[in-house]
Amino acid sequence: MEAGLVRGAPCVCLLGMVGRGRGRQADMTHKRARASGIGAVGELPWGSHFCQFYQTRDDLLDTLVPYFKAGLENNEFCLWVASEPLPAAEAKALLAKAVPAFDDFLARGQLEVCDLADWYVAGGRFDADLVLGRWLDCERKALQRGFAGLRSTGNTLWLERSLWDSFLAYEAKVTTAFARRRVIALCTYCLEKCTAGDVLDVVRTHQFALTRRLGAWELIESSSLKVAKEELQRLNDHLEQRVSERTRALEASLRGRDEFLGLLAHELRNPLAPILNGVHVLQLAGDDRETREEALEMVLRQVRHLKQVVDDLLDVSRITRGKVELRLERIDLGRLVRSTAEAHRRTLERAGLSLAMELPETPVWVQGDERRLAQVLSNLLDNAGKFTRVGRVEVRLWTEEAGEGAEQAVVAVRDTGVGIDPEVQPRLFRAYWSSRITRMPLTR
Repeated sequence: MEAGLVRGAPCVCLLGMVGRGRGRQADMTHKRARASGIGAVGELPWGSHFCQFYQTRDDLLDTLVPYFKAGLENNEFCLWVASEPLPAAEAKALLAKAVPAFDDFLARGQLEVCDLADWYVAGGRFDADLVLGRWLDCERKALQRGFAGLRSTGNTLWLERSLWDSFLAYEAKVTTAFARRRVIALCTYCLEKCTAGDVLDVVRTHQFALTRRLGAWELIESSSLKVAKEELQRLNDHLEQRVSERTRALEASLRGRDEFLGLLAHELRNPLAPILNGVHVLQLAGDDRETREEALEMVLRQVRHLKQVVDDLLDVSRITRGKVELRLERIDLGRLVRSTAEAHRRTLERAGLSLAMELPETPVWVQGDERRLAQVLSNLLDNAGKFTRVGRVEVRLWTEEAGEGAEQAVVAVRDTGVGIDPEVQPRLFRAYWSSRITRMPLTR
């Protein structure tokens, strides 16, 4: 946080952020942002209520003329409550020089320039609620006439010291009321009439202040607004990070889906060719019983494989929908591993692979679903056979400590094949990917 000094005032420290020559576009822009016309301010959202500390007539010219020019060009109704050192007649003349087709804007009633005495102290006294009501009425009429909203400014040169507290309360009401409206309001304060405390009061009742320092316009924000903006920025950064992470996760999921569909197509297509060949052999075999039996066995084997692929797909679908049902019972895992491995021995040996088993001699009791466990082990053995051209497949079962006096059973399938690509390993436990090791708690 920086502290800045306002020139021409009694050395007052303004709490907030000072930014020379920087626009507010980055932190104020949203879908309803409007061009302010003031370079140091950039774009503003509807509901903005800010102030300017000025010392000279040129200070007002430097901001108010481009401020209203931008409003006219953006189809906003513009209301300028003027006073010395830039009275109403002169303000209108200066706008006429700066705005092309100024007479057209006047003809359609898009601009009103009035004297501050007719606005703030009509009837000889200041009534905060009456003045606020007039601003809101102007916004309502502007919208009814098809304008985008109200852009306004009011000079406070008329303000007497006796009215200071009530006017600050009015300014706080304005900030609250305008926040929900299509209004952009700029209040101008003469520094020569402001004490150090006055400057702090004004900054506190506006969203930010504009002042000239060392020849350049600077923004002064109240500390509460600065903290709120920093928190908003933090939340935005966090949201952007989450969106980015979710986008990457979605892209990875889509890639996984495409990979799975490709794998599924491959798995479904592989049995079809042998089935068609087997049917063709059956048609040509005639009375050759041995040929017919071999062809029929091949067809049945491929149909069973095809059924297993479909069953696996349905199982994954049930799991993702939370509808899978496990039938838990006390089973001897050693017996299950042995019988499942033996069922694959012939297939592995036909592929030129040897099968070795290392199992405990005593039963290994676990609580589990026998059919599902057999399916998991069968998948592991199928994968070992698919990706191992020569060598052996090993199946092991052992028990080990699981902590806190518990034990667990470990089933491992190892082969001498090509192994698993390191890039694939992080996806092993996702849907449609198989692992090489499964652990289960033991039961007594």
